[in-house]
Amino acid sequence: MGTCGQNKNKKRKQSLDENENENQIRNNLSKFTKIENPNKYTTTTIYKKDINEMKLFFDFKYLIDEIKGEVETRYDLIKIIGEGGFGKVYYAKNKFSHTEVSIKTINKSKNENLMLDNLTIKNEIEVLKSLSHPNIMKIYEFYSNEESYFLVNEYIKYGELSNKIKQTFSELQISVIIFQILKGLSYIHSHNIIHRDIKLENIMISDIENILINGKIEQFYWIKIIDFGIAKFTSSNKKEKGMTGTLYYMAPEVIKQNYDYKCDIWSVGVILYILLTGKYPFDSLIKSRIETKIEDGEFDKENIKYKNCSKELKDLLKHLLNTSPTFRYNAKDALKHDFFKKNDGELLFKRNLKNQTISKYLHTFLNYSLKTKFYQITFAFLCHNMKSSEKMKELIKMFHLLDINHNGLLNKDNLYKGIKKYLPNEKIDKKLIDKAFSQVDNDNDNFIGYEDILKSCLEKNDLIKENVIKFIFNMLDKDNKGEITFKYFTQTLENRTTNKSPFADEINKNICDKYNIDEENGILNYDLFRRIMSGDD
Repeated sequence: MGTCGQNKNKKRKQSLDENENENQIRNNLSKFTKIENPNKYTTTTIYKKDINEMKLFFDFKYLIDEIKGEVETRYDLIKIIGEGGFGKVYYAKNKFSHTEVSIKTINKSKNENLMLDNLTIKNEIEVLKSLSHPNIMKIYEFYSNEESYFLVNEYIKYGELSNKIKQTFSELQISVIIFQILKGLSYIHSHNIIHRDIKLENIMISDIENILINGKIEQFYWIKIIDFGIAKFTSSNKKEKGMTGTLYYMAPEVIKQNYDYKCDIWSVGVILYILLTGKYPFDSLIKSRIETKIEDGEFDKENIKYKNCSKELKDLLKHLLNTSPTFRYNAKDALKHDFFKKNDGELLFKRNLKNQTISKYLHTFLNYSLKTKFYQITFAFLCHNMKSSEKMKELIKMFHLLDINHNGLLNKDNLYKGIKKYLPNEKIDKKLIDKAFSQVDNDNDNFIGYEDILKSCLEKNDLIKENVIKFIFNMLDKDNKGEITFKYFTQTLENRTTNKSPFADEINKNICDKYNIDEENGILNYDLFRRIMSGDD
């Protein structure tokens, strides 16, 4: 690990824009990482016994497939957008839907400890599969062959937040960024996951909005958290061991190798300080000196930008960079801080979203009705894979506004309050809300998530379009024969549920009877497949 032996006692106050030699030292320090074996993640499945409702309980993680074979059969790898010791990251497009994606390749032959690498990759996949939130990168599917792994992820257009640190951020801009990071972490932590490597390089900008503030145009960033390679499933009250992450962002308790999810909150404090001042709060070219500063909570309070910032920002930073995890904020506490009230951390969620638009979507939600099993899973699959659109952006904003508990999940009370707020002149029976909620609640846990809202608030015509149906058909037609077997089709849908529904055979028989299909040997060409997907007779 690189260090600098000269001028050991000389105090260094440097910006992040450093010379090449210092950058090399920092790069070496940033690789100070220890990876631990992941915990296994399990789910429970429940099925309702009323075949007339045909409610299918499934976990969104089962919408994500492992595919054996070559990634090039479905994707055009257009250009390299990232490269490291693990392999490369490509900008690519799906050949059938033309959806933009990023494909992370991990070269197996370059890894000395293949067993550890297998565990690491599987850990990242399992974590990403279990998460669905607007501020977290989405995984679509993953491939493996003898040489490599390929993780097909959401393409995040505007790159790393670290590329923007040379600009001067207003407190309002900082508020909007930090609020979104905390929203994502609140959701992650509620799923008993610690990220363990929150840093500027792992915060990506998915969209940019230019907003006129006090006569001046300011840029505001929609952000997503990425890179769950060393994230870990944990449990409440459990302390993790091992020194893991990137040194400049490490919490004191990580250095002491006895930590929990609040280590991520410390890292957010580091990001907040950098966005404010353009410098690391705990800075040195000597590893041991960085560790000492972190453990002491010793950061530069004489920085002119820090001295001139608001008392609210200073107070939030004090709570995020508290050296005691016991007294450090959790994500939910931080989101309630006066800094976000003064600077409106929810600015982007409210912008260009009219109450009548929310009212329209809530009416669609209340009228949501279950269809066949095929329709349910297909709709969920499309919502997970669909391209960004104006309606999607509106629903993301609405979801954030309804998520008043800041945990990335909505309960019935959130819906009651949202409907009361946005449909004030309508008397809606709670039984109607309960019924709609129950039908959308896939896993029967009394919560609905972001993709549940997409599924229930978008109209059928928004998703079941000719080009979309062709996309699904082409995904299933792996041999490019222009046809698929009904048995393969139904098995594929079954594999996307947590286990086989006890009513699956009867539902399949109903489909076969309706469309005159041989359940064992029936062949679906595109026209018949389109009729089934559209629900046409």
